[in-house]
Amino acid sequence: MINSLTRRLAIAFCLAAGSLGMSSADPAPQQISEGAAPTAGSKTLEDLLKETSFAYKKLKDGVFKVVAEGDGETSVIILQENTARWKNKDGSPIKYVTLFTSITPAIPREQKLPAAMLSRLAELNDRFDLGNLGLSVRENEQQVFYNAAFYLRQADSNLLDDFIAMAHYRRLAARKELLPFLQQASPSGGQ
Repeated sequence: MINSLTRRLAIAFCLAAGSLGMSSADPAPQQISEGAAPTAGSKTLEDLLKETSFAYKKLKDGVFKVVAEGDGETSVIILQENTARWKNKDGSPIKYVTLFTSITPAIPREQKLPAAMLSRLAELNDRFDLGNLGLSVRENEQQVFYNAAFYLRQADSNLLDDFIAMAHYRRLAARKELLPFLQQASPSGGQ
């Protein structure tokens, strides 16, 4: 649990960051761990997850589903450990983590997204210092999502906490901005 002073400082930074809280000063979710000191390249994503207090489920090797909570909301965030095609100078593999979370529900592919929504999505991306919003278009559906990545080389559980917190709070802020466009475009006025 975060101590009272730290929590107040996090909230103050968030409020100072702007109306959407779209900076790296986003407050951390309620599940926080102290973490361990970084060790160069020795930890896997699963090792780091074990050091946090986040609930997670292993979906397959190197892929995990994490549940983050904060501001009365819950986000499901998918994290995946990857190996780059290139190597370090010493020949060792370069490992990194990608993470993503859905902003909008799945939208039928044939539904044209409002131009104002796409414009707002681009504006929000301009404000992000880490990570970005994207539009995934698959065979039958499309969906807006948030994604980010970091190298495992010097990562520790505190860094993982930060990226999960950032994904959660940016998801909440982006939903607040983008979902009204979909509600207006929907024949029923809802999702």
